[in-house]
Amino acid sequence: MPPTEAPKSCKVPVEQIGEDGQVVGWYPSIVEASEAMGLQGKGIGQAIAKGYRAAGYHWRKATSPPAEPLPEAPPPPHPHTTRPGYITQVEKLDDEGNVVGRFESLAQASRETNVPKQCIANAVHRGHRTAGYHWRRIGPVKHPRRGGESGDE
Repeated sequence: MPPTEAPKSCKVPVEQIGEDGQVVGWYPSIVEASEAMGLQGKGIGQAIAKGYRAAGYHWRKATSPPAEPLPEAPPPPHPHTTRPGYITQVEKLDDEGNVVGRFESLAQASRETNVPKQCIANAVHRGHRTAGYHWRRIGPVKHPRRGGESGDE
């Protein structure tokens, strides 16, 4: 019995769009883009259809492979913004992308901005705005009380 083919809609080539609006990645299919970004399900397809972000990027259908090599895209964000034993450092950005706040943890960001932790975590993970700002993860740092290191990795 031959292997089942992916649906035609999953074979559409896609472009990964960076913060500056430039193409930073090209994939021959939504499935390959999802695998490269560590996503499951309909994330990139939904992002294209509804104008959302997936894996921290905007996406669009591509008509052909890029003519020139693309710049190296930053790695995808960690699929979970928080994990036991880790602190997620975050930055608060204005609409121009300027950093207007830097926090050692989601809890600190929540306390200092009066925005619920989960709202900030969702904004980081999904690329949404919350409380009028964009948010991004700086990088998980092991919690010192759990035997890990502190500081930037």
